[in-house]
Amino acid sequence: MTTDNLSGLAEALTDPVDGVVDPARCRRLTNPRAQHEVGTALDETVNATDDALTVDRTPPHGVPLR
Repeated sequence: MTTDNLSGLAEALTDPVDGVVDPARCRRLTNPRAQHEVGTALDETVNATDDALTVDRTPPHGVPLR
């Protein structure tokens, strides 16, 4: 997912009229360098709230990025 697509998704989820996520609680993880960064971010997000929505926009393994 490109940074523009990620920003667009975050904007849609936090839209003041139609969004479902408080902008202060929307976290974006862009281009993590290692798998543990993803795990750490998920742990921190889940442990910081009573409810969480996670969206995974990672392409499947073996599918080239375009």
